[in-house]
Amino acid sequence: MIVSRLQPLPVNEIARQFAAVMDKSQNLPPPDIQRRQKMLLERLCRHAHAHVPFYRDSNRLAPLFGKDGTFNHERWSEVPVLTRAEAQDNEKALLAEKLPPEMLPLMNDRTSGSTGTPLRIKRTSMQMIYSQVLLQRAMKWNNCGPMQRLAITDVVAQDDERVDGAPSSPEQPVLIPAHLSAAEQMDIVAREKPHHAIVFPNLVEAWIDTGDLDKLDSLHTIFTTGEVLRPEIRALLDRSLKVRIINLYSATETGPIAIAGPDGRLRVSEEILLLEQPSGPVDPSKPVAVVATPFYAYGMPLLRYATGDYVRFSSRRPREATNLRRLENVLGRERSLFRRADGTRIWPAVHGDILGDIIPLRGWQLVQETVDDIVLKIVSPVTPTDEAVLQCRRALEKMVPGFGTRIEVVDRIADERATGKRFESCISMVA
Repeated sequence: MIVSRLQPLPVNEIARQFAAVMDKSQNLPPPDIQRRQKMLLERLCRHAHAHVPFYRDSNRLAPLFGKDGTFNHERWSEVPVLTRAEAQDNEKALLAEKLPPEMLPLMNDRTSGSTGTPLRIKRTSMQMIYSQVLLQRAMKWNNCGPMQRLAITDVVAQDDERVDGAPSSPEQPVLIPAHLSAAEQMDIVAREKPHHAIVFPNLVEAWIDTGDLDKLDSLHTIFTTGEVLRPEIRALLDRSLKVRIINLYSATETGPIAIAGPDGRLRVSEEILLLEQPSGPVDPSKPVAVVATPFYAYGMPLLRYATGDYVRFSSRRPREATNLRRLENVLGRERSLFRRADGTRIWPAVHGDILGDIIPLRGWQLVQETVDDIVLKIVSPVTPTDEAVLQCRRALEKMVPGFGTRIEVVDRIADERATGKRFESCISMVA
C-alpha cells in the first residue's frame, strides 16, 4: 500500500477541530449540509475511482465523471448499490492501493457475522476519531458530561488474548466479549470500572436478570447498539439501572449512522456519511432500506452500501441539532420481514409490552416457519395457564394477522445465525 511521507495532525487536534466543526454543522441550513456532503462525496469518489481496483477496473463510477474529469452529483443514483455479499466477494479489490496520510493508520475490523460470513473491514484513523467525537456530541445532547473510561461489547474468538477484558493501555476501551456469561461480563465491569459502555440491549437485559446490579455501579451512561432497542426493553433498563440510556444506531462498515437525542429519536450523523432518503415529503410510516456511504472510509470505500437494515424517517424537528435529519425508528434487518403467500412482505408489528401484560416475559422471539405459520417463543419466570396462552395467541393474531399462530414456552431464546447476540426479535425462515 502506497502512502505519503507527510505527517498528519495529532489525533487530539483532529478531534478538537472536528468537534468544533460539528458544534456548528448540526445547525446549518439543509442546503449548506448538503453542499458539504457533496464535497466530501466527490473527494471519496475521486479517490476510489483512481486508487481502488474494484471501482477503477469495473468502471462502476463512470456515470459520475465527464470526459473532461468533471464530477456530476446528479447521476449518483446510477451508481449500483453495493450489497454485503458483493463486498464480501470483493474484499481485496475494495482495498485502496494509496491513501492520504491523514487517514492512517488503518485498523482491521470485521462485522459480527450475524448474516453469515463476516465482512473484513479496513477502518481509517479518521473514522475512529470521528466516531468518538460523535459519541461525545451525543453525551452533550443528553447532558451526560464528557466521555470517560469506555467499555465495549464485541464478538471475539474465545482464544482471543483480549478475552479477559483488560485494555492494553489506559487509552484503550475495556472489552466485554459477547460470548461470556452475564456474570462473567459483569465481573469485568466490576473490575475495570468503566464510566460509559456500548452494549447490545439483550446483554444489558441479561445483566439485570442476574439481580447483581451493584457490579454496575461505575456506569454513568450506556449506549445500546447492535440490535433494535424495543420499547419494553428500554423501559426495563430505565426502571432497573441508574444510568442514562442512549440509543446508538451503528454498523461496523459505516460507523455511527444515527444517535438518539433526549427525546429518544435518532439524529442522522450527516457529517460522516450520506444516508439516502426517498425524494418528496417524508412518510414516517414507510420502511426505507438503508443505503449509506461513509465519507471517510478511504481504506475500503463502500459507495452506496446496503447494510440490510430498514428504518423509518421522521418528519419532526428536534429542539437541538435542528437540521440533522431524524429517524422515527430502526425496524431491523431484511430477514425480519415476513412474507405472505401472495409474495407481499410485512413488518411484524409485535409489542412485547402487550404480551408481557398477559404472561410475564424474560425474552421472546417470533419466527415465521412457513408462508402460513408463525410461532412465538417465550421465556417466562412462571408457567403460563392455558387461558393466558390463548390470550397471548389472540393478541398476536391481531398484531400479525393472516397467519396460523402458536405459542411455545422455552427455557431460552437462541438463534445461531445471530452470532454474538442472544436472540433477534423477529426472523423469517421463508426465502
